[in-house]
Amino acid sequence: MRSGKVWVSLILVCLLMSVALISSGEGAGTLSWRGYVLTPTWQTADRAAIKTMNLRQDGLFLLVRLQPVDQKIDTALVRENASGDYQLRLSDGELIPLAALMFHTLNAPEGGGFIPDIAPEQDYFDVLFFLKDKDETALDGAELIVADNGDEQTVGIASVSPERPEEIPALSVGFATFETVVVEVSDTTIYLSQY
Repeated sequence: MRSGKVWVSLILVCLLMSVALISSGEGAGTLSWRGYVLTPTWQTADRAAIKTMNLRQDGLFLLVRLQPVDQKIDTALVRENASGDYQLRLSDGELIPLAALMFHTLNAPEGGGFIPDIAPEQDYFDVLFFLKDKDETALDGAELIVADNGDEQTVGIASVSPERPEEIPALSVGFATFETVVVEVSDTTIYLSQY
């Protein structure tokens, strides 16, 4: 009987240790934000992977994809609150504001037209930061900061996968194909023609 208790205790200890190891190092984990649980699923500073034409050239862009766990996220909530809740902190402490949001769940425009509508709910969304006059070395030790009801959560950029996940199919409108709609959310312009 005593050896059975020892085995049960050993199994419990092993389970607890494996949970601790998983939550402490592998992957980016999850973030709580405005009633949602979000997983950072992808990060890139590769301009070609960001797939947005005419980006300004005087710095570095960082994209981080956030995907809600087991549900879609309300687009209006993201548009109204993300600019105040998301920042990038560099290793020297410099804070970079959110420059733009990228939405991928799109609807054909109502009543004709050629520009798609952003769907009211998203399977995921991207936060885009612009680091003026910096290169990729600026991302060493950088963290995504997410504010949620006064609590600050951080995720190391290096812990977020650089492997692009499967994406929502592009939307065709007339002769054009759209993969994303970009919404600028700060005074930081991201396009060449606007600065």
